[in-house]
Amino acid sequence: MLFLVCMPLAQARSRDLGPVPVDGPAAQATLPDRQKRVIRELACGVEWTFIRQKLTLSERPHEIMIAKAAVIAGLIDPHHRHCETTQVFEVREWENLLPEWPSLQAAIDALDQDLNKLLPPDPARPGQVADTLKRLLNGFATQVFGGACDEVVPQVEPRIVTRADPAGKAVEYRVSYSISPACLERQINSVILDRRFVREGNPGSSGLPCHLFGSPPKADWDMAVTLLTRLTFLLRKAAALHPLTPESADAMDKLQKRLLTLSGGKAQEVHPLWHCGNPDNQYGSARDRLDDNRFYDPDLGRDVDGDAEGSDTGDDFLDFLALLLLFLALILAGIALALLAALLAAIVGPILAAIIITVLTALAVAAEVPQIALGALFGGVEETENHLFMQNSSKYLKNEMLIEESAAIGDTDAVGDYQAYNREIHAWFMERLQRVADEDFAEFNAKPYGRLSFTALLNVHDFACQAGVPPCAGNDAHLVTGVAAVGDLTSAKMALGSNQGRRIVPFRRLAHANTDYTLGKLEKDHSKRAAVASLFDLAGIADHQIAAMQLWAGQTFHGPDGRASEPGLAEMIWEATSNYTPHRLVLDLALVKTPWTQTLHHAGWERYSSGRSWLLTAGGTESGYAQGFRTPTGTIYPSAFIKWSDRGAGVPTTLMVSSGKRLPACEAAGSCVGLPPARLEQPRRQAQFADFIRFEGKIVTWARDEEDEPMSFNDNFCVHGSFACGINMKIPDFLRACMAGSESAALPVGRQFSIIDSANCTWWDNGDATDDVFVVVYEQACKGGNGCGTGAKWGFIEVVPREQAPTRKDLHDQVLAANTANFDEMTSKSGQGTLTYASRSNGVIKFDAHGSWVSKAGGVAQAHGAVPAWPRAQGEVINRTGPASYRIRNPRTGETMHIDFSDKENPKRVLP
Repeated sequence: MLFLVCMPLAQARSRDLGPVPVDGPAAQATLPDRQKRVIRELACGVEWTFIRQKLTLSERPHEIMIAKAAVIAGLIDPHHRHCETTQVFEVREWENLLPEWPSLQAAIDALDQDLNKLLPPDPARPGQVADTLKRLLNGFATQVFGGACDEVVPQVEPRIVTRADPAGKAVEYRVSYSISPACLERQINSVILDRRFVREGNPGSSGLPCHLFGSPPKADWDMAVTLLTRLTFLLRKAAALHPLTPESADAMDKLQKRLLTLSGGKAQEVHPLWHCGNPDNQYGSARDRLDDNRFYDPDLGRDVDGDAEGSDTGDDFLDFLALLLLFLALILAGIALALLAALLAAIVGPILAAIIITVLTALAVAAEVPQIALGALFGGVEETENHLFMQNSSKYLKNEMLIEESAAIGDTDAVGDYQAYNREIHAWFMERLQRVADEDFAEFNAKPYGRLSFTALLNVHDFACQAGVPPCAGNDAHLVTGVAAVGDLTSAKMALGSNQGRRIVPFRRLAHANTDYTLGKLEKDHSKRAAVASLFDLAGIADHQIAAMQLWAGQTFHGPDGRASEPGLAEMIWEATSNYTPHRLVLDLALVKTPWTQTLHHAGWERYSSGRSWLLTAGGTESGYAQGFRTPTGTIYPSAFIKWSDRGAGVPTTLMVSSGKRLPACEAAGSCVGLPPARLEQPRRQAQFADFIRFEGKIVTWARDEEDEPMSFNDNFCVHGSFACGINMKIPDFLRACMAGSESAALPVGRQFSIIDSANCTWWDNGDATDDVFVVVYEQACKGGNGCGTGAKWGFIEVVPREQAPTRKDLHDQVLAANTANFDEMTSKSGQGTLTYASRSNGVIKFDAHGSWVSKAGGVAQAHGAVPAWPRAQGEVINRTGPASYRIRNPRTGETMHIDFSDKENPKRVLP
């Protein structure tokens, strides 16, 4: 059957998450549907990607396998474990992959060309091409995966569509996938049992300085183990629904004995220089691991052992010998210094000799020579936070499975040993989670390390009570509560600090993300730059919480085509397969904005001020390193050991305004013509730094590391209520078209300002006239220096509710009348020092745009300065009520939840 419809040609494939919820309860009610959509789209909607990765294994399809395992584990439907989806066939996705691809491409192109000729083609041709496509897809699946996958495509439906670009008619081929549980199982097994699918490297951070002799082994294996741990638990759940086939049993055996190589005691937090990462891969059964038995890996074709697998004993010995010589050198240096002091005393006298020795010692200490030497002997390099979470979460869960294994064969000694290991790891977790609750993550808002930490914690939350003997001991339950409490704080911060799912927030690691979002990442050969990143480019160095909240709250206003991106599926699969979800009061904070202010202080500074349709976000400033080189006298940060990109970085202070309108859900009317259907009407996607009015502050760049260019936007503290100020002020050209200034040409330059009326600005139209606002925009040229060069601008903005002035002209007159003298002072001071502005909504404000901060508002002094003493959490939403304890309140609904981690052994999470 042939259908004729009219629809635009999408420039890139996007993924439908369903209708956008209107509030928290709606988001909570529809979340299971979004979770199933993400699982489905990743499990059977990216087959071309999965097959490419399976054939080459240059990239491992971990997330796709997790999605496929979720389907057979019944997360979509335990009674119907097929994966079914329909999507438009894109021939470019199968290029050089699908057999007979050139002839298929030629047939599709020829038919499309003939459709636009005067004489229409044979009506049977679209069906013939569709049949050929179905045959090729099923044949290729059979070739790659075997007979279990011979009917993955039951139907290909051709439709003639009219496209806008390029103009004309074309045939759209709607491919229906229906992948059976047996095929899904076979696909997963084909990857796991591939001889190339082996452990690669050691757990722990890559690039850490180590091995004074020899080359450090490849690192980051714990990233893969974290993914494989989730896969393993989903396959365990699937096995509970349907017995494993012999092949699946072999795949599970390989996972358990050769891939989940992290077990035993807690991860090291400090690495001596003669180690690299945590060389703690262990193989085989529970008893093999305890006894450190040699274990034959048939894929590697050799024996492997547990302790320090991947390291070289000769290198370790030479490293230790070098450190021993260093220790002797320190002793000799001390003797030499004493002899020098005696000699100088004899030549120049004891007083001058003491001065010279003191100066020499001070220079050595300033250069951190003795600290580094002592650290090399008695300290080491601190492991990064995300790797500690990944390793300890994987160890804890694997230990629980090893406890099950040992108990099943009556090995009580092994049970006791692994329970002791887990008591140690549990204690570490509770102490570390309490610290995160009290201080936030050391790698706060990190890109991409926030994802690695958060998803490792999701594994603990979801599976700590699904293994072990007994399966959910009291300690496990407390640990799950502790993880959920940290999840609540993290998700609440994301919800209140975002607008329509967009967030620009200070972060620590990786600082070169700022360059990617402003200039574009430098290519490896340094010849050109990649495209400037979007906030919704949810892969690589993305902000994982944007992806998580996109799933939880369903906000896709500024995603590609108003939907989720395909790479974003891999980010969201964690939350899609997790039983942790934020409470509805948190989801409501993300969806329904009401007036609130919020200040947060950890190692960095965050401040948010929200109205019904807008959000001001203070950009903070740089904030030092999360990890360093530990010595007996404290932690230092020598450039030889630490990268500039690992510093905390500020971002621009930003004004985000809501735009776009929800469309009625087509499912209710049975009118879902497009594939995927349209959910939103968006005048302009606004998801890059350059799309917002912003103050970039003092721009700091640090030493480039190959193609990584770390950058920070410093001294961005000036947000109070609906007022914000700063230097290096930037306004997008499309918003300048909405700015209207004074109608009097005689007004002095220093008194001139503009106003944006959101009611008359298409780009800020969200379809709700009741939350329209005015934005007062004052900008003046910098005079150079103090971080704001000649040609740049300083200024301020104020968001004013529409009800405060009948018209734009009325508001203009009010602002000018209240600030004529203030504007003149701003001009005379060239914007330097403390300035005054009589605002419409925030009282009289004393501010320093170059500082940048507000020192007084409404007659009340405000914490300010280069390092402002802001409270840990204070505002209308999150308030610190005690050590590691918080109240989270939704100002609109009045619902309140309480987090109390003051007792690290018994955290409390009280929901409404």
